[in-house]
Amino acid sequence: MKRYQKPPTIPNVKLANILTLDQALALADGFSILNVSQTEQKEWESVVAVVERITVRCRRSQIFSPSLSHGEQLVLSVRYMQGEILNGGFHQYLTNSTADDAEQLLSRLEQIKAAKMVELFRRIAAFFPENRIPSNRENRTDLIKKFEESHRDEKHNKWPVDPFENLDNVFALETGNLTNLLLNFIRTHRSDFNNPSDAVVSKYKTRGRIEKYYSSVSEETKS
Repeated sequence: MKRYQKPPTIPNVKLANILTLDQALALADGFSILNVSQTEQKEWESVVAVVERITVRCRRSQIFSPSLSHGEQLVLSVRYMQGEILNGGFHQYLTNSTADDAEQLLSRLEQIKAAKMVELFRRIAAFFPENRIPSNRENRTDLIKKFEESHRDEKHNKWPVDPFENLDNVFALETGNLTNLLLNFIRTHRSDFNNPSDAVVSKYKTRGRIEKYYSSVSEETKS
């Protein structure tokens, strides 16, 4: 079955050092209406730098850790969804655990005023019973498999068309705007993204050393 491929214009950013919040946001400076793709790349890199600041303090499975602010939880939830769909389309997203909070994600998309994404997710929800995306990964996967099996061309041994393929293309067209909305949310909710502090970043710099610092702080708190 044909699967959606991540657009080549979206870079895979991996930072050696953790940046301060000001440095992370500064990566998006230089907006140009004449070079939209370059602007989208800068905004993507800026959001990724903020995500790196968050994940240096928690693992992906701890996305809803009480140690994270509401804003941090929102950004991680939307960003992980975005990365999953860009990598393998809605099919990959829905059949992985990332989509377990898909219904809650709707309210987060509404909060950042991502109206087109909200509409897109409601179209995805219409695929499932009662127009709701199941929170259980196994349930979602079973429903998708049943659809695929019922639409398989046994005579020619061909898989059916991906039921979400057209929506994947719509998502790809809107992903630059979604990144921009995430960035605007971060800028207007700066107090939710103050950790690690400038002092910690300045002293420890690298991801490994900052992770070790937070690990030691956590152990001290427990004791």
